[in-house]
Amino acid sequence: MFTGTHHFLKLLIIHKGNPKVPLNLNPIHFANAGHESDGGEWNAEDRSMFNRIRVEWPELSCWGDLPIGVAWGAYCQDVHLLSWMDESQVTLSRTNLLGFVAYIQWHEINGQPQWSITHEELLAFANEQGITI
Repeated sequence: MFTGTHHFLKLLIIHKGNPKVPLNLNPIHFANAGHESDGGEWNAEDRSMFNRIRVEWPELSCWGDLPIGVAWGAYCQDVHLLSWMDESQVTLSRTNLLGFVAYIQWHEINGQPQWSITHEELLAFANEQGITI
């Protein structure tokens, strides 16, 4: 649980049958307390990708590049078994980003997933959670 100056970001994503139900996506799972909005040390191409992610999912607009980058790296490792995927390796389609947001929500509910969770499993999880594109 958070205390002091820690901020818990409550976001709204359309949920099936119950629109605008708050979904809590917390950057603290991917950045130490106090660094949730930090920029981190990323190259220009990665920062551009993070900005595209924010455009597609404005629910992550308050997240700094640091937690988005760490979350993206963890997603790449756990789902695609690659240390990193940049825009030349993956299409940032709304469906692919739905899997990424579902991965973040998975962390919120279940903690660290085991290696080799599939994109299809994340999409099924998104469906169960009512996260839609």
